[in-house]
Formats: sequence, structure tokens, C-alpha cells
Amino acid sequence: MKKIVHSLLGCLYFTFVFLNPVFAEVKKDKQLIEKAKEVAKYDLKDPDSAKFRNVRVVTKPAQRDETKINTNVCGELNAKNSYGAYVGYVKFMWLPSLSSITLYDGKKDIPALNEKYNELIDYICGE
Repeated sequence: MKKIVHSLLGCLYFTFVFLNPVFAEVKKDKQLIEKAKEVAKYDLKDPDSAKFRNVRVVTKPAQRDETKINTNVCGELNAKNSYGAYVGYVKFMWLPSLSSITLYDGKKDIPALNEKYNELIDYICGE
């Protein structure tokens, strides 16, 4: 009986000590995602219509200083326009370190600009 109790206590200790940082990181990621969604909805015609998919937190070493880590949120957003119709999913990326959000629909009039936006999103979001 003592062995069972000790085994259970050992499992609980392992869970608390080793998995607690993992759960804290998941909670932090959820908070970042919720903040990104809030920021993304800010300038929409109908913020309540916003639908999100493929939203994730991306961490990468900073380009100029690899000892620093950049944490960004990337995903896709669909919302209604002035006519009440959904416009289709567009990529977005939120850069908390710059307090900046970018929505990209892939429909710029200048093809070279489309290519550069795609390169930027691919680099930041790891696609």
C-alpha cells in the first residue's frame, strides 16, 4: 500500500514540477491569441462577424540579435463588409513587440508588392 501511495505522490510531484511550466506557456499562448484577435477586430466594419482560423503563436530568434526571441501571432481572418457579405479569409500577423497588426488579402495592384508581402508573412509566420 505504501508503494502505491509513494508512486502516486511521485506522479503528482512530477506533474507539478515538470509540467507546470508547459501549462503556463499554453496559457500565455492563449492570452496572446485572444489579444491578437481583439486587435484584429478593432477596425472591422462588423467586429462581431469576425471568424478566425489557423491562429497560432510563432516564436523565432530576432533577425538582428539571435539572443532575443520574437513572439508573433499569425492566422487567417474573415469578416463582413459594408454590404453584410463575408469577404473571404485573409492572412494576418500581429507583432506584439511593435504593437502592429497587418492584414493581407493578396490582392494588391502591384505584383511585386504581393510577392514581398507573401515573403514577409512566410518569414514571420513560418509558412
